[in-house]
Amino acid sequence: MEIAYGFGREKREKDTLIEELKKDIKQTITDFSTKHDIDVYNETTISSSFTYLSLNLKEKVYTLYQENKGIIDQITNKWHVPNLDYEEIAKFVKLRNNKTHSGIIEFGNAGMVYDPLLALVYICYFRELGMPVEMIDSALYNIF
Repeated sequence: MEIAYGFGREKREKDTLIEELKKDIKQTITDFSTKHDIDVYNETTISSSFTYLSLNLKEKVYTLYQENKGIIDQITNKWHVPNLDYEEIAKFVKLRNNKTHSGIIEFGNAGMVYDPLLALVYICYFRELGMPVEMIDSALYNIF
């Protein structure tokens, strides 16, 4: 979903704020470098610290959910599973991070949000392919 978040979309408000933050960080580094005898970019890891600065996965998934809430909520209601919310997404991201970084899987209730999140992935791909929203809604409701 990190990749899907960036699919051919105009920048969202928070993405614009992140870009502004990066510019401010660069200016701060420039100001600091002029006051002190240190080549910050060549003598530190500062560049790698903010070059890839972006929203975290939890924020990206929650944003995608908010943009597609109507069809996702229809699917969760159809299957009588909890609607997605920030806390459920956070739990799923924690599950993903634990698996990725430690190899440990503790599902808990995270499996309950698997189908809605999978549906969200499909929605993102269908939108990227240019499928009309009405077709996406219909297809997803029939698939899930």
